[in-house]
Parts: sequence; C-alpha cells; structure tokens
Amino acid sequence: MTKMRIGAAGWSYEDWVGAFYPKRESKSFDWLSYYSQYLDTAEVNASYYAYLSPKVAEGWLRKTEGIDEFRFTAKLHQDFTHRRRYGREEIEKTRAVFDVLRDGGKFGGALAQFPYSFAFDEAASAHVRRLAEDFENIPLFVEPRHASWRRDEARELVRGLGAPPCAADQPALGEAIPFAPEAVGGKLYVRLHGRNRAAWGRSVADLAARRRGEKPTSDRDPNERYDYLYSPGELGEIAEEIKSALDGVKTAYVIFNNHPGGQALANAFEMIALLEDRARVDMPETIKHRFERLRKIA
Repeated sequence: MTKMRIGAAGWSYEDWVGAFYPKRESKSFDWLSYYSQYLDTAEVNASYYAYLSPKVAEGWLRKTEGIDEFRFTAKLHQDFTHRRRYGREEIEKTRAVFDVLRDGGKFGGALAQFPYSFAFDEAASAHVRRLAEDFENIPLFVEPRHASWRRDEARELVRGLGAPPCAADQPALGEAIPFAPEAVGGKLYVRLHGRNRAAWGRSVADLAARRRGEKPTSDRDPNERYDYLYSPGELGEIAEEIKSALDGVKTAYVIFNNHPGGQALANAFEMIALLEDRARVDMPETIKHRFERLRKIA
C-alpha cells in the first residue's frame, strides 16, 4: 500500500495562531512540536532563503522526538534553482543539514523548485543533471513550472535521473505546466499552491517588472497569490488525479502551500480524509472553529 504523507509547506506562520495554534501559548510551547502531533510531514521553506546550520536541523529532530513516522522534505536554496550559481561550499553546507535529518531517520528528500522562466532546453537539461550529480544519494524531487517540461525528452530526463517531477497545482497562466501527477522510482510528489488566478497574475506582473528594472505597480504582499481555500469539489477532483497515479507508488507526498490563514492545514486534513479513506481525522479545536466544514470529518 502507498504511504500517504500529507502536510504543509512550512509551519512558522503568525497567522496560524488562533486558526491552528492556540492563542494563549506558554513559554515552552513550540509550533513544530504541536504541528507534528497532527500531521506527519512538513516541507522546509527556510532552506530556500538561507543556508541553515545543522544545529537547526538537530533542533527539529528534538522537537519531533518520539514521532518516528514524521518526515521533512526541504527546498534547495535559490542559488541552486533560481540564480543557478553555486560551488562546493554551498553543496556541502546544504548536505550537512540533509545528513542530520537523514541520520535521524526523518528525511524524505530535497525539492528543486525552478522558476517559471526555467524552460526545457539543453542548458536546463545540463543543469538538472549537474544537480543530480552534486546531490548524489540524496532523494531529489524536481518542480519545473514551464509547460516545456511535459515534452517526452524532458520526462525521460527526470525519469532517467530517478528524480520524480513534482506536480504543481496553480493557476493556468501563460505556459504554466499543467497539473499531472507522475511517479518515478516508487515516489510521487504533489504541491498545491491554490487557484487565486487574479493575485497570481498580479504577482507574475510585478516579478516581470522587477526583472526589467522597473518598479512594481504596487507594494503587494507576495503571499497574496497563495491566499486560497480549495473547495471540497476541487479537492475531490485532485484526490482522484492523485489516486490514478499511485500504481506502484510506495510513498506519496502531498504538500499544501496555500498557507495564509491556515488554509493549507484545513485542506490538508480534508485531503487526509479523501486519500486515506477516513471518516474521522484528528485535528485541534482551533481549526474546527475557524473552518466549520471540517467538523464533518472531525
């Protein structure tokens, strides 16, 4: 049977207090420890923005001590995916953190999330091959966002490297890659960013303006595009697409990135019910109060 690992992208969000985390916290209260009581997987986002110390990863292991089933996946730093400029020092610093999690028995793999502009061509192919070599023996998931990565030769590349392509659900703008879960080597990785089409379009326009050296049209919150709550119908359709790709899959990761206001968590609990065929899902009272529809499965 497939082990379903369903969780959120990150866990340190102030606006989750009151929506998931209790409002009144003691000094000893820890968000990750609380999170791991209800969900068995978390995707680390901080590793995309900064090179973390192995001691940070050691702290995560302590906070999830006793929960043997818990797993972390972690995004590669933007130097590897967006800037695409790095050397041996950056590789070793990144590996040091992954090694701590792996030695602790709680590492699911590394996620290489590429920008929309990373279209498939010879240079892109060579870069992905280099990443796979630089992170040999590290489970690697590749998230391209340009539709060119659905070409047969691109799919053959990632399959040949044993790097499952991450299926991302997001607004279909321009040549964005369509949502199509596909397993490689017995593993499947899915990320759900929400379908806030208007906000996503504004975010893309602002990013394009910055690249041209122009000032964006407004000072919008970059997280605005993730502000979205999937409807039960949308989740049902996504669940069926995931199920159709589970043949031979040992482990499937389903990560919700629509984090504003705790929406990722609400949808994660609903997806657990759908994919694990559960009538009841354990969750805190706070989130049931914020999202009343969760009481149907709580």
